[in-house]
Amino acid sequence: LHKERSHHARALKLLGDVTAAASPADPAVAEDSYRQALALADELALRPLTAQTLLGLGRLYQQTGRRTEAADRLADALLLLHDMGMRPWLSSTADALQALSQLFIVARSKRALYDDLQRELGGRPVTIILDRREGERRRRTQSEAPERRAGDRRRQATIDAAVRTRGFAIVVETERAASA
Repeated sequence: LHKERSHHARALKLLGDVTAAASPADPAVAEDSYRQALALADELALRPLTAQTLLGLGRLYQQTGRRTEAADRLADALLLLHDMGMRPWLSSTADALQALSQLFIVARSKRALYDDLQRELGGRPVTIILDRREGERRRRTQSEAPERRAGDRRRQATIDAAVRTRGFAIVVETERAASA
């Protein structure tokens, strides 16, 4: 029964791939197939399939202009692939991520990931930095002083959270910055 369910999960992932690549593409059907495959792969602890499905879902989001969601799914895939040592898939995931961002921030504790990203993305127009901070960021002490970067704070909090929880963050170019 487990083997049949794993075949079912793989078939759902392939259905997502085919539907996303069809002409015309049907993103809603592809997303649904990927989500079902992801749920089943997670349940059965099929980590390589989970990573490949996250890669497919991230590419779908990328095609449909959902850049932040694409970066999140691709980052999850990259981390899984890195942890499993799946270098060929790691390379294609890094390619997809590079199309979304030119800045990667990696936690100090993930030095091997930093080295792999340097190797995979070396020579491309991206910046990969090793986060130098330890612990929490400093908090403001003077509430009287006006906040100069209020718009960046929300985005920075998201990036800090990703570095803490995932071990790295991808700073996605906003649609406004990408079109400029």
